[in-house]
Amino acid sequence: MSNRAPIRIERVGSQEHIEPTVGGVGATFLRLLERYGGRWIAWSGGVAGPPRLPTAIGNPSFDLVFVNLSEREISEYYYGMCNRGLWPLMHFMTPNCHFNARHWSTYQRVNEAFAKVAAVEAGPNATLWIQDFHLALTPALVRQRRPRMPIGLFWHVPFPPEQIFRVLPWREDFLHGMLGSDLIGFHIESYAAHFMNCCERILGLQVDRAGGRILVDGRMVTVGVFPLGIPVDYFEGLARSARVKERVRRIRRAMRTQHIVLGVDRLDYTKGILERLLGFERFL
Repeated sequence: MSNRAPIRIERVGSQEHIEPTVGGVGATFLRLLERYGGRWIAWSGGVAGPPRLPTAIGNPSFDLVFVNLSEREISEYYYGMCNRGLWPLMHFMTPNCHFNARHWSTYQRVNEAFAKVAAVEAGPNATLWIQDFHLALTPALVRQRRPRMPIGLFWHVPFPPEQIFRVLPWREDFLHGMLGSDLIGFHIESYAAHFMNCCERILGLQVDRAGGRILVDGRMVTVGVFPLGIPVDYFEGLARSARVKERVRRIRRAMRTQHIVLGVDRLDYTKGILERLLGFERFL
């Protein structure tokens, strides 16, 4: 389960067509599900889309189940709470945080919608793997409906220190939502430590830092560190292809140099693009 699917349904006039989405989560998990199969629950990427696609980009090994959101939900949940509130908070940039009670209410409602779909779509022996801060409340909401289903949550962004996380007005509800999981994964040790500190100092929970465990309502939640990689064989195959090699030659001829520094980034303040340019200037 993730906010974004690996594809989105684009409507041009009366015609609909499928476009791939750009992003690390989509690219990584698309390869994973193509290999192992399963079911992917995600927002359709627009206001409306089909409830289900039995095939994804020509591969029949898994299906996509869409959660459709209204224009207001997209505005308040995604662009509001997620992008203007949680995104800068998770990157320790509190001056950029904008919190709004209506946005939080919509965030809760959308997480509830995802939880309802998961409870229906997951089979009796299913394991649910939830991705990222867009769906932080979903683990607890699913557990209310399916108490025995194994639930994992992976956090694709940083997790801030307790003093910064306290800026979030709904911090207790947020943490309780995450703790509906059986296993919560972070990229590096410091993010996991920040999360456990928040659970201990904000919620007053019993935390075993050495074992990476948190006691919640008689359940033990495990916290682990799992740096997310990329499908290396897929990108190595691309690099070896004749089409890519020819493109590389054309770029080198156009640049008239053998020394090229390449960056592929979204134009987002958390990416530090200006700072990197200034750093390269200093290096020169």
